This record gives sequence, C-alpha cells and structure tokens, in this order.
Amino acid sequence: MRTHTGEYANALYNNWNPTNHNKSWLSNNKLANVTCNTLPSYSGASLSNPRPVNIAFTLLGAMRIRQLRVLPNSCVVPSQYRDVIYECNPQYNPENEDHSVHPALASLPDGYPGREWHSATATGETWFRGKLAQYEGSGYLVDLVNFKDAFNTLTELRDRGWIDKYTRAVFVDINAYNPAVNLHLTSRHSFEMTPYGGIWCKEDYTAMNLNRYDGTRGSTQMALEIIVILCIVGATIYLFSLFCPKVRHPKKRCHRLLWLQGTAQSETSGKVRS
Repeated sequence: MRTHTGEYANALYNNWNPTNHNKSWLSNNKLANVTCNTLPSYSGASLSNPRPVNIAFTLLGAMRIRQLRVLPNSCVVPSQYRDVIYECNPQYNPENEDHSVHPALASLPDGYPGREWHSATATGETWFRGKLAQYEGSGYLVDLVNFKDAFNTLTELRDRGWIDKYTRAVFVDINAYNPAVNLHLTSRHSFEMTPYGGIWCKEDYTAMNLNRYDGTRGSTQMALEIIVILCIVGATIYLFSLFCPKVRHPKKRCHRLLWLQGTAQSETSGKVRS
C-alpha cells in the first residue's frame, strides 16, 4: 500500500515540479520513477495495471486528492515597485484562498472532479499544520474510486494544468485495511508549494485497530475495560462522599470543609488571645 501510494504521489510531483517538466508524466501508462524525498517506487506499475508487491492492504473507499490555491496577484506590492512587478502570488493563508471555479476546468460541466471549491464543512476535512502554513480543510476535491477512472481523471487534470503557479498545497489521502493483522491504515502525502518555486513533501502514516473488540479476545478485553472504568467511577464517588457526606441531598450544601476551616481558625485565634 505504501508503494502504491507513493506512485500516485510521484505522479502529482512530476506534474508540478518545474525541474522535471521534460519528463513524461504517465507516459505509456507508466509512472515515472522520480521520487519526492523518500517516496518508494517500483518498475512495472501503472494506474491501469497495478501490481502490488508483498502488500496486503486493501484500499477502502476512494483515494482523495485535495488542492488549495491562492487568489492570483493577491499580495501587496509597494507603490514604487508596481511598474516593474506585474504579478505577485503570496504564500497561502485563509484570507487569500481562492474560492472560485478552477480556471483550468471552467469549460467542463459542473461536478467534474477538481472543478469547484468546497468548504471544510462540505469536505469533512480538518485543518492541517504543514511546514509552511496551516491549511484549512477546504479546497478542490478529486475522489478516485478505481484505477481505471483514476488514470483517465489524472491524465485530464494533467493536460489541463490543474496544478499551476497558484497552487499552494496538494494532499493525497488514502484509507486501507490489512486483514492479516487487523489494522486500518490512514496515509497522507502532502505537497506544499512555495511562492518562489520550491516544494516541501511529507508523508504521514497512522495504523490503528478499529475492530479491537471483535471475537472472544475482544469481548474479554471489553469486559475488563468496563470493570476498570466502574472501579474508577466508584472510587471517585466514594472519595467525594468522604468530603461531602450530604452530597446525596442536592438542595443542601456541603459544609464539612467550611466547618473544618472555621474550627481551625477559631483555635488559632484562641491561642493568640491567651
């Protein structure tokens, strides 16, 4: 799964990175072997003919690609330089995020993958703290359900220049499951693009067991955890009742602590007078 995720990520990287503009992206249905940082790759793989090697993870749902963009020419240029600087595209922040229809896909019908901007509420995504900025959960979404459609969609996006100089971040999210070890895997490949032409690549993997209570062993673990929780709750109630014996009567206040404090003060003042 990690290998195959890297192939998708490399395809996006090769499409954007200006130093690789002469390389063929998805040529002959093959993905380029140029890696971003340490993303792995293997020869013979393609979107139309995936061949995982010793990988037991199964893709769950769709792979999601999300892009965040800035408004064209949205940074402030000093007045004395405006005659020589014809365009300035700043670093990402929520205030200059582009919410319009993607210009490269404006001629395509509504609902085409990656055409419209979606809010964080619509995407269901949360903010992400990257290397260069903190990114909102909004953006332009591309959900890839199967490898055949993925190849056609990514090729269309490449040909139309979906990733351009206004792109500031691209996130590739994948959810997978390995039945051999009963683990779910969530992976995110993030690509942060700077205004001056650089790119920061990062990959995050999180493995978790979402079916930990299945089977006899899981039922036993659940029973033990419930017993521990009940013991903690019972001990908390007992300790609270030691300090507040009248807690069972909600209309009456608990005065024991105040009484102890008043008694201590009276004894202290009596010693002082004597």
